[in-house]
Amino acid sequence: MARGEGIRRHSDRRDSSNRFGARGAAGRHGLGRGRQVCRRPTCRRRGQWERDRRDKDQELAELVADLDRIAVEKGQAIADLTAQLKAAATRLEGAEKNAGEAVGAAERARGENNSLKTELSAAEARTATLQQTIDALLQRITPVTEENEGMGP
Repeated sequence: MARGEGIRRHSDRRDSSNRFGARGAAGRHGLGRGRQVCRRPTCRRRGQWERDRRDKDQELAELVADLDRIAVEKGQAIADLTAQLKAAATRLEGAEKNAGEAVGAAERARGENNSLKTELSAAEARTATLQQTIDALLQRITPVTEENEGMGP
């Protein structure tokens, strides 16, 4: 067989002596009106090969369809995960901003607390000084008697 002719079935070949082949209208292998299948082993094998090829082609088509479906699902999953990642990044930026503001507020509160402690210490010192001054004035104003000596100011 020459290259490029393709595979021909034996039932397609015809004898040049007769328009219908050597056996007439029945064909080469006895294919007549009543019998549609050739019983020769090569024909049966060729038919099995054709069925196997069709089955494999069908299975391959199903695998390709599954692959296409999975590729679409993968694309959707990637898009969903990308959107979730962007949302998480936005939430993270907001949380970082809030954390920065909280740290600043904590530092301001710490500074205010320190200044209030300083003012409180100064106020306590003034209070102690004023109390001593009041006690000294009271001692100068109140005459010392025996009744008052047992009592405190």
